[in-house]
Amino acid sequence: MFHFSQWSVNEPARQIRGRGSLFDFNRHPVYSGDTTLSLDSVAVFETNSKYMPPSIALTSLVTGASLGMTGYCMANPKACFGSCPTFYLRKGNEDKLVAEGFSGSIAPSLEATDWDPVATVPPEGGPGDFVLQVRNEALETHVIRGLSILAFPHKEEQTVLADASGGFYEASWTRPVDRCTGSEGNCLEPLKAEDGNERTSLADEHDLAARETLEVVVEHWPGGDAGVVISARQSLLPTFLFYQMLSYMGRDAGTWFSRLETNGSAILGHTVADKMGGIEVWIPDKSGVLTNMGEMRENGPLAVDRQVVPLGHLDSGSIRIQIRMAKGYWRLDQMSLVRLEHAVYPVKLVPVQIQRNGKADAAALLEIQGGKGLLQMPGDAREIHFRLPESSLGWVLFLESRGYYWEWMRQEWLKEENPMKAVQMVFEPEKSLRELAPEFKKVERGMETIFWKSRYGRF
Repeated sequence: MFHFSQWSVNEPARQIRGRGSLFDFNRHPVYSGDTTLSLDSVAVFETNSKYMPPSIALTSLVTGASLGMTGYCMANPKACFGSCPTFYLRKGNEDKLVAEGFSGSIAPSLEATDWDPVATVPPEGGPGDFVLQVRNEALETHVIRGLSILAFPHKEEQTVLADASGGFYEASWTRPVDRCTGSEGNCLEPLKAEDGNERTSLADEHDLAARETLEVVVEHWPGGDAGVVISARQSLLPTFLFYQMLSYMGRDAGTWFSRLETNGSAILGHTVADKMGGIEVWIPDKSGVLTNMGEMRENGPLAVDRQVVPLGHLDSGSIRIQIRMAKGYWRLDQMSLVRLEHAVYPVKLVPVQIQRNGKADAAALLEIQGGKGLLQMPGDAREIHFRLPESSLGWVLFLESRGYYWEWMRQEWLKEENPMKAVQMVFEPEKSLRELAPEFKKVERGMETIFWKSRYGRF
């Protein structure tokens, strides 16, 4: 680790120069003086400044941010708004949240691609612009490395669905579930339509990984290749767990992240996330034995995502489906059965213009087109313009986003610094999920209100 007391960045040469001290693994000083480092040789920059050159900000963990900047979460530091990039579509006089990008990509080495359904556009008789606004509404640094619209012709009485791996299917014959039974008894009403009326549950008070089961039935299936469509988002439980992990890391968060960047170890709560799992879909075979057909797994508590889990060929009749998931971890908005016709492939549209405050942002467009990464700091918002081709059918549109983000370390989190607990969350996640259950139950019911009121900047 090298600590700079004075420094400057040479952007053309991609170097950082300055005076400071080099420390070994145990933080013992081994050298002091002038040093020049290649930016490409640095795994992570750690800083307490919000204002950094773009080349530094792309790989910077900001530490010491105060929750006073988003005052609502002072009372509950684990309920602060966290978003990754949020995407909005203007409908009438309102902006509708339609997607959040790459929510699990919490460091450069975890950069990933995300697919989200955003709109169905009717035929207009000619080409036109499709505009999304992307925002940074949290104390985070967002690096958007790619944005595209995946456009599929919209055939009458058919739609297009994506699975968890980014495969796309044309689908017909859609039927909402006819029956749903959970721990509360009848759970059908929230699952009838994608309307914001969500089926939710509370986490277990003894073990956050405790599972629950829903029994779902669809009547009068006509037969054919089937898929279960699930519209859902996460609760604030994974947000709590992620922030708890950062709290335990404390002042050593930079060291943890640098290890992640240099050796790709499965740290930062990813083993916890694996223990929590996704929304599993099970169906019985002809002998009645239940088989796991796959799962929906989408990170993020903000925008509802819609995915299909293929079930293969099912004979006509009544179809029984079992849903398994961690209690209190998911919000289910809608569930249905569809007939999957065949795989389909999109027309890929890239941004033709990016605007900021109503003016063209040519630099941002070049950063997206060149793959360098569009940097979005807290409070930033840009409009991304795509040009839709002419179509007599209209379009089903998905947003394909790629990138990563850095969560800023809050001063209030440092009070719980505990390296041994951080190690336990990595290597003994089951134990951590049991120990943290009582702590989460104390704040579970009040998190939602604080979370939404603590967005950074008001748009």
